[in-house]
Parts: sequence; structure tokens; C-alpha cells
Amino acid sequence: MAVTTHKSSSDSLDAKYLSLYEEKLSPFQLEQMDKQVFLHRLNVFERVLAFVVKNLMQDKWARNALIVYLLLVHVLALFYVLQVLNPQLIDEVDAHLKNKWSRDAMNMPEHPDIE
Repeated sequence: MAVTTHKSSSDSLDAKYLSLYEEKLSPFQLEQMDKQVFLHRLNVFERVLAFVVKNLMQDKWARNALIVYLLLVHVLALFYVLQVLNPQLIDEVDAHLKNKWSRDAMNMPEHPDIE
């Protein structure tokens, strides 16, 4: 009979702490705890990046400003590349370099290293 009393007192004790444990750990708190553990595993740069991205993505105007900024940067980069890689510009640079080097180095009768 003493064993059953011990078991019933143990069961009531377990039930008491189990209810406290379940009250303390709601599914929402578990998610927050998981996020905190994940964030503590990140290094400083990753934490700052996560903070900035989280705050930037929460605001509609900030998201739109980021998209406009990225589009503007890409358009400007595209125009820059088209200007630099323009065949006419490349031909002009090539002709200029040929003229410069032909006057200075190419008019020599022999190369100075050749005996």
C-alpha cells in the first residue's frame, strides 16, 4: 500500500510540474527560443545582417526603396558596361594605343635586347 501512495504522490508531483512546464512552454515560446538559439550561433556580421534584413523587409516602403535602388544600380551598371564595351570605343582606344606605341617603340630599327 505504501508503494501506491508513493506512486500517487509521485504522479501528483509529476502532474504539478508537468502543468507548470506546459504553461511555461507554449508553442509560440518554443519558436522564440529556437530563434534565440539560432541567432546566438551566428557571428557578429551575420547578426547585423539578419537584423538589417529583418527590419528592412518588415516595412513596405523600405522594401520598395530597396527594389528601386537595386534596379537603378543595375541600370547604371548596364549603361556603364555598354559604354565601356562599345565596339567603337574599343576601336578608338586601340587606334590611339597603336599610334602611341608605333611612334615610341615600334620605329626602333632593332629591339635593344637583341644582339
